[in-house]
Amino acid sequence: MRFDDKFIADISITLEPFFDEIDWEFLEKKFDLTGSIGKYNNHNIYYYQESVERIIDNSFNLNSKKCIEMLEYICYKYNINFDFEDIRNYIDLEEKDIGIEFPKSDFQHFRVFISYSSEDYEEAIRIYNIFKNANMHCFLASEEIKLGENWNERIFEELIKADVFIFLLSESYKKSFWCNQEASIGFLKRELNNSLVIPLLTDNIMPYGIFYSVQGTNSNKIKTLKDLSKFIDSNSVSLDNALNLEYEHKLREIDDLIEKLCDVTNYYDANEIFDKIKFIKLELYQVKKIFDYAMLNNQISGSFGFNSFLKKYYLKYQNKLDSKRYAKIKLWYKQCFEDYI
Repeated sequence: MRFDDKFIADISITLEPFFDEIDWEFLEKKFDLTGSIGKYNNHNIYYYQESVERIIDNSFNLNSKKCIEMLEYICYKYNINFDFEDIRNYIDLEEKDIGIEFPKSDFQHFRVFISYSSEDYEEAIRIYNIFKNANMHCFLASEEIKLGENWNERIFEELIKADVFIFLLSESYKKSFWCNQEASIGFLKRELNNSLVIPLLTDNIMPYGIFYSVQGTNSNKIKTLKDLSKFIDSNSVSLDNALNLEYEHKLREIDDLIEKLCDVTNYYDANEIFDKIKFIKLELYQVKKIFDYAMLNNQISGSFGFNSFLKKYYLKYQNKLDSKRYAKIKLWYKQCFEDYI
């Protein structure tokens, strides 16, 4: 279960006893979460969704920060003790540490190899955790090699597969035969495949040998993935470019999901797909395609997931949408978010 799904489940259970007491109509307007909690019918009567969990899930989908503010307000009003620190940290990581607006779990195709001396283990594990916390594939021998596994073969296998090489340079690294062998393979892959090579200095050592040709930095300056992109050799593929390649891979996955959306036969399946793309920044062509499919399939347009999607993307791209082709989308937006406010 994703961390945000667990949070929604936990807070929903906590608030369930107060469901009928909470003024959801007021909260929807107060925190600008229109369309995620309820709707007005043709007789201008407001009705909200059938469960706390559905309300919170839709609100979190629409605007996670506003949703948290609303939930904190509810807890304060009803004297409910609930810790929001972890979910706030989670949201901040999604927005800041990675620097790309799609779930951290989707970095798994990107492979990192950390080369280090055993004497520098503490620093190596710190760097390793930066990547692992972003769900990137990162190899650190002490953490990844299983008991009884042939360590020599496994290290060589990971060296061959790696896209990025992190070298923790120190006096002990310089003296190590195995470390310098790993460095040689990393630089060979740099020449042959334009792999990314990043030297990090763990003590007062100066770059030596092949490391003279590549810009590095002190490892203590590296706190997040973004920090790495500032110290990349201009002749190498930058971290940003590498992540852009991964972004292109993600775009193809999203395109596949959108194609599946076209064929849904019920609201539940439509909501499932919208849940999978709710944290992802979609391109204009993808937004247009979803609008096109929604106009053809009322199982899409009638889903709560589409309601949140419409709120999120229509105003953002309305000036780039053909007014005739998307007249129905404009009408839907007006009916859902303007007529009854």
